[in-house]
Amino acid sequence: MSESMTVTASRGHPPWRMPRARLLVNGATRPETGLERFSLARTRYSRADTLDLTLALDRTQVPGTGLWFDLADPAAGSVLSEIDIELQMRDEAQSGAQWTTMFRGLVDHVAFSPAETSIHVQCRDYLARLLDMRVVDGWMNMTGAGVVRAMIAAAGLTPQVSMDDAMVGQFWQVEHKRVSAASHCRFQTAFDLASHLAVLSGCDLYADGTTIICAPRPAADATNTHHLDYTDTGPDSPVAMGASFLRLSRDYQIARGVIVHVTAWDSRQRTRVDYYWSAAGGSPANPGGTGTLHSFTAPGARLDDVKRC
Repeated sequence: MSESMTVTASRGHPPWRMPRARLLVNGATRPETGLERFSLARTRYSRADTLDLTLALDRTQVPGTGLWFDLADPAAGSVLSEIDIELQMRDEAQSGAQWTTMFRGLVDHVAFSPAETSIHVQCRDYLARLLDMRVVDGWMNMTGAGVVRAMIAAAGLTPQVSMDDAMVGQFWQVEHKRVSAASHCRFQTAFDLASHLAVLSGCDLYADGTTIICAPRPAADATNTHHLDYTDTGPDSPVAMGASFLRLSRDYQIARGVIVHVTAWDSRQRTRVDYYWSAAGGSPANPGGTGTLHSFTAPGARLDDVKRC
């Protein structure tokens, strides 16, 4: 007696996503150092974007000129050449997907383990040039936008500045040299001064490749808002959400209210400015209430400058 059995199954679903990443060193791929994993931190909150890489070394692919990060010692009076790093990604599940640049910057630190054939690389984006550049020049009678452009150009980068062209207070017109002194001021680097001027104008300061952008913060719209779905219809159905590990939190201290107090002193006009920000908006008078008060000082700022903080 024989018995036959037929099994019918539906065709498997194609992959949803196939993320791929590649690393360009000075604009070219390097087959001897394959990308193993990476960690990317991107923000516009007064710091450079950072990239940590772990690379696997293929000793059979090492060129005769040596590894790309093993630079020759510079001549006397010179410095090591910069190493440009670019991280790109694409989704190969999408037909015709192109490589998209996720990060471009400079190598800061390399740790090489020959026995493990492993390389760990730390990078910053091109804001690193402003962070590493001390401010020793002076600028007289220039706008804040003009000063930012001058510093970006001095760092060998391309400025794209669209902040207000108004003077940033009479204090700044006569005291740029003083606040830019390298030895006795809070503006130790070009980034310190540029980010301060950007904040006064309500702008973000960030890098896009070798272009440094200083522009007003964009309004929320469909192009820059990412929606995460979250639905809980009850215990009989699973929770639906658009994230693998979604956690919701609330700070009840902040929920009680926050008042930000900004004070400034104009040394030429000998006037003091006080301005308060709360949920109700800005006002020269303290709105009172139960909110926590945070006070900040903006030396040399006028009332118009403080309102833009």
